[in-house]
Amino acid sequence: MPLESPMPARPKRPEPLRIDPYRARVIRGPREDGAWYWRVETYDQGDGGATSRGAGWWTRKGAIEAIHGFIRAGEPAAPKRRRQSDTVSASTIRTVRDLLEVWVAAMEDRPDLRPHTLLHYQGAARRLVDVIGDWALAAVGPDASTDTARMMLRRGAAHSTVRVTVNVMASVWVWGVDRGLCRAVRWRVPQLPDAPRSSRYTPSAEDVRRVLLALPAELRGVVTVQASTGMRISEVLALTAGDVDLEAQVLVVRDGKTGARRVSYPPGIAGLLAGLARDRDPTERLYRATVNSVNNALARACKAVGVPRWTSHAHRRLAVQLMYRGGADVGAVASQLGHSEATALRHYREVTDADRQRAVAIGGLDLEAVGEASVIPIGRPRR
Repeated sequence: MPLESPMPARPKRPEPLRIDPYRARVIRGPREDGAWYWRVETYDQGDGGATSRGAGWWTRKGAIEAIHGFIRAGEPAAPKRRRQSDTVSASTIRTVRDLLEVWVAAMEDRPDLRPHTLLHYQGAARRLVDVIGDWALAAVGPDASTDTARMMLRRGAAHSTVRVTVNVMASVWVWGVDRGLCRAVRWRVPQLPDAPRSSRYTPSAEDVRRVLLALPAELRGVVTVQASTGMRISEVLALTAGDVDLEAQVLVVRDGKTGARRVSYPPGIAGLLAGLARDRDPTERLYRATVNSVNNALARACKAVGVPRWTSHAHRRLAVQLMYRGGADVGAVASQLGHSEATALRHYREVTDADRQRAVAIGGLDLEAVGEASVIPIGRPRR
């Protein structure tokens, strides 16, 4: 049996640099040549505000050399940019939209925020603008959090999304009060009605084929890859061209829920993946969809073809059922899922009457019935 190629090591993000008066930090990367995208900034000693001085694709050594170049030149590499939050006053911030815009700008200027946290804040701000962006700040009262939650629920937002979004709004409001942009109002997550239970329906392979035809073309590949591999939907959406090993027929999950792993895919989707991965930047993602967009499209497609509604996680359960029922090794299935064998069996294996009948047949338990003469009668117990 040929040995699997070793898991490519995920490059470690370089630590921030500090060469007074400049600081530099990595924003994204790396590229195939090993360079990271660095941002060089200076900080105001009064309020700690950051001012961007330059940016570029460098190695750590290249970033150091760039900073020394700025110092020798004696001039910033980019014009000084004042933070938007430094230039606003209460007279210009009149609506929730105004407050959110200036808050997001301030968050984008914070050097301590991780990129994932910033994306989380930006997403919450977009949801809030859609729902309450036109509210006048002066009219926001103690029932604002409850009203916001109700409006989001009516628009179909998940309970978890409502809680997270209202919590972000609470932070935004405190930030605005500290800067004199709005008056003090207490935001807190209200008591929400019981959340609808998530569907545990696991479709058949034929169900998935029917729904695929009703999905938008750009999402069919996402569902096909997930149902064909058992990957988490977030792992499929995070795949880049460089994560597709066409020779080994393997997809590389670099930052999964349970760590990095290699996932095999069947020959039937090799052409699909080859078309997506060839001649593309290795760092470019294969898909531009989001988890919500996939699940929303699935709900519409299920309704259109007249099958019970399911979410993207059902494709993972389906893949497990098909592998186990086909006689796959328990350990191999667990490795494909990124779980322990016990977890894979406990949470993903759904046993049906047909499975039990098959187990009895495979075990050779179909013994001939014994005759009545062989039965030993049991008398009544003595008193």
